[in-house]
Amino acid sequence: MSCLLILKNGHSTLENCSEFNKDCYPEINFCAWRNPWQRFVSAVWTDVVENQSHKNTRDYSVDMIVPLINDKVWLRQQIEGGGQDTLFYQSGHMITQWNNLQRECQRFKITQGAIRIYRSVNTATKIHYNISKARIINQSPPDVILRIDYALRPFKAQIIKEWLQQDYTIWDQLDPQLQIDSPTSIDIPVDKIRKDI
Repeated sequence: MSCLLILKNGHSTLENCSEFNKDCYPEINFCAWRNPWQRFVSAVWTDVVENQSHKNTRDYSVDMIVPLINDKVWLRQQIEGGGQDTLFYQSGHMITQWNNLQRECQRFKITQGAIRIYRSVNTATKIHYNISKARIINQSPPDVILRIDYALRPFKAQIIKEWLQQDYTIWDQLDPQLQIDSPTSIDIPVDKIRKDI
């Protein structure tokens, strides 16, 4: 399997594509990267809000987010689980993309070569599966995502500083809003990703 499933909100879409379509470049191990803050917000949806199971999205409450984010022990558990030594075992969906990439490389026993990181799911699926626009699976409700984002805003700068720096190091190289001629992908050697080899 060349597709490393490290995304939240995109993971199911990529997984579906990889299961039902032939990879045009199976020799390339790849993943897709998301804007780290947007990914963090959607992970909070999955780890904190989604389990309310309301029929109408307007009924979902986000009131529990602030107390949980203020609980540093809980936050660390969701993001790091057991830490580097356990390859982030028992972390939640809020695990960073970088840490999840380390875990996926270990899970698939990838010890050499490079991982290609695409700047979007659509770019990856177009290149690898010849699908112009992948069907989105398990999309989070946009109105609830906006409310989660608003609730997290007072913590945004601190969360980025403490947890998302490595994710942004990758994203800043791919983000077309930062540089008009940014590449659609970058290759990172596996020995720069894995800490256990």
